[in-house]
Amino acid sequence: MKKTVILLFSIFCFSSILSANNQLKIAILELRPGVGMQQSRVEGLADMLTLELYQSGHFSIIERTQVQQVLKANNFTGKQLSLKEQQYIGEKLKVDAVLIGTVNYIVRDTKLASDGDTKFNSGEYNISIRLVSVSDGSVLSSAGTDGRGRRESEIMKEIAVQLAQNLDSQYIEKKVHLLYDYLYVYPEDLGTFSSNPELLINITNKNAAYGYTDWRLPTQEEMSLLEANTRLISLNRSTSYAYQNIWNYQKGNFTVRLVRSKVVTQQKISNSSMPYFENETYDFGIIPILSGTVSGFYRLQNPSQDNIYIQNVITTNSSIRISWDKGTISPGEFGTINISYNPNGRQGVTLNHTINVELSNGQRFTLYVRGRVK
Repeated sequence: MKKTVILLFSIFCFSSILSANNQLKIAILELRPGVGMQQSRVEGLADMLTLELYQSGHFSIIERTQVQQVLKANNFTGKQLSLKEQQYIGEKLKVDAVLIGTVNYIVRDTKLASDGDTKFNSGEYNISIRLVSVSDGSVLSSAGTDGRGRRESEIMKEIAVQLAQNLDSQYIEKKVHLLYDYLYVYPEDLGTFSSNPELLINITNKNAAYGYTDWRLPTQEEMSLLEANTRLISLNRSTSYAYQNIWNYQKGNFTVRLVRSKVVTQQKISNSSMPYFENETYDFGIIPILSGTVSGFYRLQNPSQDNIYIQNVITTNSSIRISWDKGTISPGEFGTINISYNPNGRQGVTLNHTINVELSNGQRFTLYVRGRVK
């Protein structure tokens, strides 16, 4: 048990150091040979660049063998990748950005040396490198050089320095996500566990990770909300995530992503004596057409002194499925309206619809659904 505590604490300290150093997790995805270059020579330059990027202290780098495995598994080996494919591979590798670029080697005319005897070919590199964000495809940093009259290792060092310097003014450290104005989501996975990692969660809170001390496992309902925002909060689609008490229901290894609730001040509670929805807009964001049914919910709070219930719910779009709590919502309790949407066959469709809600006390609300199928 003592060894486990030390190991968990070491893991936490290591992840904290990475965050403190503001390292960008990257994969060298595609360094392509251009004019005058062969793939084998470019790979040698890629190895030099990897070393220089690592030594700069600004980057955490995925092993190239892992990159090759993912490329091969998705039949991307040997082809020029589109932006969507670059982002897809980046998500699979769980990195913040991918590095792509082109290397040219231009041979100038043969010249005579000063003694008039020795002939030599004068050449120069022309290199263009970009760091592309996995989340939105934007260029986080770029670098380039003509490499004239210098050793290859010096050229790669200059590239690494340029990328780091340009990144300093553009890269934003990982931040906590706030979903629907009440649920804070930890910006990264805590790890994969076969039982509730209470000790590690306690350490996380003791160290006030990302400025908060009340991180916890999500409820099953909140986990559904996280899964509906997979792309936004960078959940791993190929793994199962844990929610409260899941290990009591089933055995297995589950990935842990923590959440915390937004603290509502007592003044706000006392000033609001009528039922209200915490979130009046649900935005699915970009919905991949092959993602299957996506879902979310609206939470109705009842700070009044009376029992209420949701009397009627009507949507302006029949493709949006709705269900809600049919029972009584007592004072101080809450109810939910659940929505789901299947994007299959609806590529390019933009969701911009309303849901009309009537409560038993006569209150009426208009809720909004947003999203776009891509």
